[in-house]
Amino acid sequence: MGFKISNNVNQGGKHEEGEKSDQTKGKCKHCDKLHYGECWFKGKPKCHGCNRFGHFVKDCDQANKAGKLANIANQVTEPATMFYACHTATIGKNVNMWYVDSACSNHMTSHEFLLVNVDKSVKCKVKMRTGDLVQSIGKGTLAIEMKGMNRYIKEVMIVPGLDENLLSIGQMIEHGHWLVFGDNVVDIYGDRQMQDLIACVPMKGNRCFPLSLEYVKSSMANKVTVEESSWLWHKRYGHLNYTSLMLLQDKEMEQGLPRLQVTKHVCSGCATGKGHREPFDKEKVWRASQPLELIHSDICGPMQITTLAGNRFFLTFIDYHTRICWVFFLKHKSHVFNIFKRFKSMVELQSGYKIKKLRSDRGGEYTSLEFSKFCEEMGLEKQLTVAYSPQQNGVAERRIVQW
Repeated sequence: MGFKISNNVNQGGKHEEGEKSDQTKGKCKHCDKLHYGECWFKGKPKCHGCNRFGHFVKDCDQANKAGKLANIANQVTEPATMFYACHTATIGKNVNMWYVDSACSNHMTSHEFLLVNVDKSVKCKVKMRTGDLVQSIGKGTLAIEMKGMNRYIKEVMIVPGLDENLLSIGQMIEHGHWLVFGDNVVDIYGDRQMQDLIACVPMKGNRCFPLSLEYVKSSMANKVTVEESSWLWHKRYGHLNYTSLMLLQDKEMEQGLPRLQVTKHVCSGCATGKGHREPFDKEKVWRASQPLELIHSDICGPMQITTLAGNRFFLTFIDYHTRICWVFFLKHKSHVFNIFKRFKSMVELQSGYKIKKLRSDRGGEYTSLEFSKFCEEMGLEKQLTVAYSPQQNGVAERRIVQW
């Protein structure tokens, strides 16, 4: 048995390097790179967003960031002046007919001669029901007459080729109108309190709401800007009369006040505010002929200072015939019904008479269902005063004021 010993140690090293250099690098099927031996990324997931190993695309920060940037880019590049009009004409064309439509985002018409103060510098693209994009040629103001007053519909787009005139529900709401749908009718109000009823539009057989408008005459339409500013400044100054407004203008007491003209129409708000109520006729007041025939009741509170028992309200019962007054203290208004039952049992047992009528205001403590049901079972007539008419329960009101 023999051994071969190399005389040069470096020869073995050189030989190993030569053998290693002779090997060829193979392309890895996992990472698509050239390397020796087993791939480091074997068995690890690969992200299709950033092409890296060790995580999925749902957990990739770079892919999610790129997706957010793409969504933002889509939102920015989306045209902001795009309007959508969807309406199928089933009724003959009529320039006076306008349809209250929720599908269009702006008032639209194809008749330019109906508008005043037309501004043709405002243009945008309108998407029709067929999918085609139509270029609008401007916008203007529609002057109409309703209930003897001139009203103006602003920002009406002029769209060539539009079959019908459309009134946008969304735009009317933005301009301060209130629309109530129900019972096959839409009511259009000009104020939040729903007192200024502008129009009542019934629904037709094809489930649309056509509104026939009367346009202002050409001579009046030319003054649309002047009259509109007059009404506007009249409201801005708290419905100040036009004589005082003209005085402000003549004396130059207000800077920037435009040239105003006195209108002949009556302001509905001024007419309501200046109305008055006729006094009650004292000669026709009914008088009770026996005790407990009529009981006046009222509640007062809450008081700032509570009693030792924690009461913050007091309740009064006054007999209209004898003017005897009973006072009860209570913590909450909801206790009125229980106190009235106690009061009724006490006075009827002690006096021998029956309570026939109870008069009070329309507070919730008197109009509850259990209170009303109890009065019906006892045969007791409950009288409620008319809203904003405390004079009808003046006996109880005056007694509380005296205290």
